[in-house]
Amino acid sequence: MPLLAKPRLDDGYQWKVRVALRAHEWGVRRKTIEAMPQTLAALPEWTYC
Repeated sequence: MPLLAKPRLDDGYQWKVRVALRAHEWGVRRKTIEAMPQTLAALPEWTYC
């Protein structure tokens, strides 16, 4: 494994949503979830009413 392994793209989306939630940045949260691959965005933790 390389010393500086490239992070998974899915991880980046998830962290960006978590940071947006914590900062009350609802627009960033929504746009990031919309930009996620469909299989990731469909997970229960990223589904909001």
